[in-house]
Amino acid sequence: MSARFTRTSRVLSYGERQRIKRILDSEGRRLNGVTEGIPNRFQRAIDEKFREKHPEEIRANMKKLERVLSEGSPDSISKRERIAKEKLAAKEREWLQSQMVSRKAYHIGWRDIKEGRATKAEYDKAVRGCVVEQSSQFAKHANRYKNLMREIDPENPDASNIENIRPETA
Repeated sequence: MSARFTRTSRVLSYGERQRIKRILDSEGRRLNGVTEGIPNRFQRAIDEKFREKHPEEIRANMKKLERVLSEGSPDSISKRERIAKEKLAAKEREWLQSQMVSRKAYHIGWRDIKEGRATKAEYDKAVRGCVVEQSSQFAKHANRYKNLMREIDPENPDASNIENIRPETA
């Protein structure tokens, strides 16, 4: 596999990209003299001393946000690249699922032990599994999977959510 398929920077999630776009829109309105939270019909009644005094700071912030958005947006990928990324994502998904606690075990608590719905051994196994999910190796694989999914399906806000791949039972 060539180095062309690997991306070193983090791909922003759908929600992060939408938030940055909203901030850019808001900053653009600030540059045009619109004060947030005040209806348009009252904008002209705002005293000039309360209007924005530092448009160069707003422009600098907008430029920084535009750079973050362009660097964090997923690149368009060819069909061949998509297939390769889907294969990598499938391998990562398989590895992550083998390390994850099942949905059933994830919600075991002390009350379940006291009320007889679970045993202490099941609880201890779930705790050990949750510790594995907090490891740096798991985080590395999870981040790689999230990046791949954000590149494969950039418009799906739920594509990179690893809770979607959590196994139902162990």
